[in-house]
Amino acid sequence: TGHPPSSSFSARSVALRDDDGALPVGPGDALPSRAADGARAAAAAPALVGGPPQAFLWPADFCKIGTGASTSTAAWSGDDESQGSDEHLSLQDVSVEGQVWNLSRDQEGCRRVQAALEAAASDSERVGIASELRGHVWAAAQCRHANHVLQKCIMTMRTECVQFIIDEISQRGAPSTCKVARNQYGCRVLQRLLEHCSPQQVRELVGDLMSDAERLSTHIYGNYVMRHVLEFGPEDLRTRFAIFAQERICKLGSDHRGGCAVLGKALVHCSPEDSRGIARAIISQPGLLAAIAASRHGRVIAELLVQSSSDPEFVQVQQQLIEASATLGASRLGRSVLASLHARVARGPMGSLGSSVASFTA
Repeated sequence: TGHPPSSSFSARSVALRDDDGALPVGPGDALPSRAADGARAAAAAPALVGGPPQAFLWPADFCKIGTGASTSTAAWSGDDESQGSDEHLSLQDVSVEGQVWNLSRDQEGCRRVQAALEAAASDSERVGIASELRGHVWAAAQCRHANHVLQKCIMTMRTECVQFIIDEISQRGAPSTCKVARNQYGCRVLQRLLEHCSPQQVRELVGDLMSDAERLSTHIYGNYVMRHVLEFGPEDLRTRFAIFAQERICKLGSDHRGGCAVLGKALVHCSPEDSRGIARAIISQPGLLAAIAASRHGRVIAELLVQSSSDPEFVQVQQQLIEASATLGASRLGRSVLASLHARVARGPMGSLGSSVASFTA
């Protein structure tokens, strides 16, 4: 949803972090002279530090442009004496109107656009800025700089106003949507859409992603999108994933990075019945639980099964983990699973999987 109107610049956040370095502007993409002055001035601005694809890209505190820009630019204020003083020009003081797409593809330019979105006095002003991205969403989602602008649009605008972003991604069909999910920048845009839009608004996108669920779940970037699908997507499509996961449990479980992380999300966010089905599928495969228990994301699955399985299922879980105790005891993560097992034995009988899953944090 949009921020309340504000005529003052928020020192709390300026722009999403763009940690990928400068990308040279290609032929035909030259910035207007005013924007070029702003870009040169921004060279003195403090660098922003990057983050992982699945995390929110939190803003810097207050980026200010130093006095390195030409004093001829109209954006400077003050008399001649103040031109060489310590006064600074903030990013939002330079208009982005008419040049949003060009600026979005530049390291400093994308920060200016994000600052403008944050500082906009109304929702209609943000819509005006975002409208210049229409027709460019597909390219922007996969651009190392422009993807941050799309994310900022999604995070600051009303959900109905970002429908054009969903439409331009999904209109190319399921294979293209999945391609965006596998892109190191596009996966971030899809995550923000899943976080901020209603399940019904992203239903078509999620349906497209489900068409290639196995590949995405085990992909270095796609798995982050599938985790968000399970956390924020429509309930019926989570059930669809649970059925798929039971059929492909060995494939997902053998991928100790993405696949196990997605399975862990499924156990937490699917319905109790679907979670029990996935748990039984894991337990039914000889050696699978023991094999994943010492991995980072597999440990989450193993401890969830230990803590929340019904008594008949727990007997199988206990037996499989005890048989692998020598191997598990050799690693820190494995020892954590064994400690959880011992604690469950000490507590005695438990309910069924799903009764306490809501309180489990993956």
